[in-house]
Amino acid sequence: MLSGRFRLGVCVSWVGLFLLSQAAVAREALWIEGEKYVSSSFNRHGWYQNTNIVKGLLSPGTPGGAEGAWHAHYTNSGSEQATALYRLTIAEGGGYSWWIRLNPFRNDNGGGSYSYRYRQLGGAWSSWLDLDTSEARDGMIDLVEPGIDIRFIAWCFGGRFEFTPGSYELEVRLSRRGGEKDNHGGIDVMALVNFPWSPTGTVP
Repeated sequence: MLSGRFRLGVCVSWVGLFLLSQAAVAREALWIEGEKYVSSSFNRHGWYQNTNIVKGLLSPGTPGGAEGAWHAHYTNSGSEQATALYRLTIAEGGGYSWWIRLNPFRNDNGGGSYSYRYRQLGGAWSSWLDLDTSEARDGMIDLVEPGIDIRFIAWCFGGRFEFTPGSYELEVRLSRRGGEKDNHGGIDVMALVNFPWSPTGTVP
């Protein structure tokens, strides 16, 4: 029979090992600009992506200063969907939170219908998963000032991933739902972090 002191020693050793293993995982943050895709069928519509857009509100710009950019798509005819593929390299592994700054606006004509899938490079794709942008619509910033428009931007919590170190692909899709006229949206930037973090003014 194990003595109480021996059992306590084993317990403390395991706790110490666990804490050491946790401390061994360094903080990792990936910042991926929307326009840094590997491949894309977004049409980068001239009016939607550029006309009267306050580009200082887009990453990596600064309000009132340097201009940023985004990766946008707009159509009221043609293809029912458009996709943008991104590649990322995970160094640490573990649990990651995914944030994406996009245009969540939608009305009766359509817009803001996003989904995504992911895979380890060379592996099988996950199923397509809907990206819930409903809360992001509460924090939208109008990219056209002044004026009423359909081009907005907001941070959206995408989800949580479990990654092992390696290379991955993440594909974001814009779709036109049944009966809608427009298919439009845009991606400004994405962030993946393995530590507690959220953009200012958001709650995961």
